[in-house]
Amino acid sequence: MKNFSRLVILGSICLLSGCQTDMLPLNLPTLALLNPQTQSFNDTQFEMKSCEITPERSAICKLVATNRFRDKKLEISLGVTIQDNLGNDYAVSSGGFGEPSNRPQWNQVAVADSSYNLTVIATNLSTKATSIRAVIFSRLTVRSMQNQTLGYKDQVIFPSLR
Repeated sequence: MKNFSRLVILGSICLLSGCQTDMLPLNLPTLALLNPQTQSFNDTQFEMKSCEITPERSAICKLVATNRFRDKKLEISLGVTIQDNLGNDYAVSSGGFGEPSNRPQWNQVAVADSSYNLTVIATNLSTKATSIRAVIFSRLTVRSMQNQTLGYKDQVIFPSLR
């Protein structure tokens, strides 16, 4: 009986290991609960890549938006904030898709199976702030090419990478 129990446990471990390794080649997105730097919905994934405070006291956070399967429109609603380690919130004043410029681009036509860089920048951070705690988006929206809303998420919080 004791050997049978050990055999069942060993068989279960092998079976579960096989299930996990079979799924690795599928390249499935990591669950948001396991990776809070990633938010996925409607075949679109937003992932926090880096966040830093510059010597000029600006916070620069970089994300990547990945679109899968079909062309869509990605929209970032105004009201993005960056929170420092002291709990102070700073309004994002520049950034957007592509390279940051004087004319931020907060909407992006996203081609199927492509990734896009997204930068958010807040200025005039407190001299006491030493790190970024989170980036908070008021709304992330995914639309069809015909401008129909496919999905959205409100109050999306990306904790900073530690």
